Amino acid sequence: MGKTLGRYLGRWILGLIMICFLIPNFVKAQDTGEDIKARLDALEKKNLELEQKLKDRQAAVSTEGSTTKPDGTDKKSVEKIVNDVLKTKDEEKKKKDEEKKKADDAKKAADEAETKAKGYEVGSDLSFPTARWGPSGLIFESKNGDFVNHVGGRIEWDNVNWHQPWFLQGTPAGGSRGAAQNANGIQAPNVFRGNPYIGGNIANLPPPPNPFPNTTGVGVLDDGEFFRRLRLRIDGRMYENFEYHFEIDFANVNSLIYDQMWGGVRDIPYIGSVRLGQSKVPMGLESIGSTNFLVMMERSGLFDSFWQEFAAGLWTGNSVLDQRMTWAYQWARPQNFLVGNPVNFGDGVSMNTGRVTFLPLYMDDGRSLIHLGLSAQHRTGDVGNYQDNDTLAGVTDLTTSYPNNNIKFIRFRSRYALRDAVGQAQGGSTLNAIQNIAPGDGARPIDTGTLLAPKGTNNIASEFMAYCGPFWIQAEANLANTPDSQYAAYYTYNRNTGAIAVATAPAGYVRPAGQTLNYWGYYVQAGYFLTGENRGYDRRYGIYERVRPFENFFFTRDQEGRPSYGLGAWEVLYRYDFTDLDSKGINGGRLGQNTIGVNWHLNSHMKIMMNVLLANNNYNTLIPNFANQVVGNGQAPAPSLIYSNVRSGQVEGLGIRMHIDY
Repeated sequence: MGKTLGRYLGRWILGLIMICFLIPNFVKAQDTGEDIKARLDALEKKNLELEQKLKDRQAAVSTEGSTTKPDGTDKKSVEKIVNDVLKTKDEEKKKKDEEKKKADDAKKAADEAETKAKGYEVGSDLSFPTARWGPSGLIFESKNGDFVNHVGGRIEWDNVNWHQPWFLQGTPAGGSRGAAQNANGIQAPNVFRGNPYIGGNIANLPPPPNPFPNTTGVGVLDDGEFFRRLRLRIDGRMYENFEYHFEIDFANVNSLIYDQMWGGVRDIPYIGSVRLGQSKVPMGLESIGSTNFLVMMERSGLFDSFWQEFAAGLWTGNSVLDQRMTWAYQWARPQNFLVGNPVNFGDGVSMNTGRVTFLPLYMDDGRSLIHLGLSAQHRTGDVGNYQDNDTLAGVTDLTTSYPNNNIKFIRFRSRYALRDAVGQAQGGSTLNAIQNIAPGDGARPIDTGTLLAPKGTNNIASEFMAYCGPFWIQAEANLANTPDSQYAAYYTYNRNTGAIAVATAPAGYVRPAGQTLNYWGYYVQAGYFLTGENRGYDRRYGIYERVRPFENFFFTRDQEGRPSYGLGAWEVLYRYDFTDLDSKGINGGRLGQNTIGVNWHLNSHMKIMMNVLLANNNYNTLIPNFANQVVGNGQAPAPSLIYSNVRSGQVEGLGIRMHIDY
């Protein structure tokens, strides 16, 4: 029984335990069922929402290919409305801009009209000028161009080498340079280069074995180097119509050279320009053109013999017919402000010069052209200011024949087409004693000496120049006519030695009547640019201008380190010039010169020039019968012309120049 009771009690206890366990879980199960129901309701609601969105999406997809949206709006209509709105806004903006522009233009026109009515005051804008590099170099210019100023200069370094026969190394006539000579024209051995006679007394040396007895020579032409030109230049305009030019050369060993120094007015109706001061003499193309643009190292003998580059006075000129024609006129004094103090005095001295040019052909901006020109001049000289190498102390009859010191002189002479001296170191000039110690020799191989010219002298010159692309040719000729002229000095002739010397005229000497003398010369030169360029031309004045290379010279490395170069412009040239200073027994000689040249234009402002010169001078002096005072043994010469050869022979030269202008 106990065993049964134990089993019974165990079952009850187990049942209580199970009841205690199941009751909480039953309650929890009831709670979980309510939560599940709530969740199911929420899921059902969400499902309905998703179904509605799906329907909406399907409806939208079904209407993508239609212009009508779900709300009934047409897409094209919307686009049209938007475009119309934008177009309207653009038109409104454009209209406002046009109205503003019209208002601005009206205001500008009103301002311009007011300014025009009041007039622009030239020079009113004095703000700081701007600097730029122009065709002529460094230029300073004001805002409106009322003030333009060019500051520049020039450097020319020359190296020359000479070869001359020994019998031309003697003292030039009337000069103090060169070697000493005996009566037969032989130089002293200690100063004579190439003398075949060694030793002995110079007075006992035999006559020179050459066909030119009584040769006096041109002095010793030394090899050397010098600065041909060292110039400072300031030029420009002010207040639009006023212009000026100031230029000084410092290359001379003992003085300044006054080149162009003038002020003037331009753009005068019908007249053009008027200048006062020292300016270019409008005589000859080669003379009036700038030395910056010379094709050879020196001008021809034509320029040296007959023309004067600068003179002080009044100059006027203009270009007309669309710059197809130019004219210029100058009244001046023949003695220019060349050296020393810029002063000039003398009665009855004047020079009238006129020039006119024509341009019948002008094509391709000056690459092809034909230039024609003509110039004429009448001038008189004055003994009070004329410096030369002749000794006039013995000319005692001049004051009797020409009272009141109204004595007019003229002189024609020329140097070689290469220089062996600059400035006043010119072989025998009595103007300044420094020429006796200055290097080089500037003697003239042809020279008439000082001539009386009471009626002055007349020059007439013709010009021709043509460009045909890289080829060009240029030529000029001049005739100098001097009426009623004769030697100024009184000469004596020695029959024993053949020597001719200046002496004092005897008492009672009556000077014979003068005669009309005619001296002339010409040159022809041509060139070709191997690199294809052409010479420049200035239509305002009818003159040649600078060369502008297609490409400047350079030699450097490019960005990749490889050598890179430019050639510059290469030009080959030839010139022949001839000058005849012999006329009716008053003879200065004849000079013919051949010059071959090569120019290397590094850029438009720098060039290297090389010239080879072959010059032949023949100085046949015929002493007229009125100068026949005889000294020494022998009979007086017949009343005809006395013949004597002096300064005749051939000279060769080589010159190299470095030129830069800015």
